[in-house]
Formats: sequence, C-alpha cells, structure tokens
Amino acid sequence: MTNGAFGSVTIPTDKPADLWQVRWRTRVSVGGASSTWSEWQTLKVDLAKPSSPISTLRLPRR
Repeated sequence: MTNGAFGSVTIPTDKPADLWQVRWRTRVSVGGASSTWSEWQTLKVDLAKPSSPISTLRLPRR
C-alpha cells in the first residue's frame, strides 16, 4: 500500500451471524521495519434494520 492508503476487508454476506463479534489491529511495515501493533478495535454485527440510516462511524483517536 502507498502512504496514506486505506485497507479493507470484505466479508461474504453469508458469513456474519447476528451479534457476531469482530476484532482487529494494525501495524505499519516499511522495508524491513515494522511499528508496534495498534490496540485492538472491535465491532458487533447487528443484522436488525436500523430505524434510521447510519451516516457516521466514530472510532477512538489515539
């Protein structure tokens, strides 16, 4: 990935179940050097339709 790029993962729609919990962490590798791992981030899958659309997802800043 290039500097400033975003990564993504696609999960097939038949895989997550209601209330399925996902967690991930990241680190940067350039050449032979790597950063430390980030703190774990989590989310929970909720298959119920929301009463209104979600327009923003806020993640904690470090």
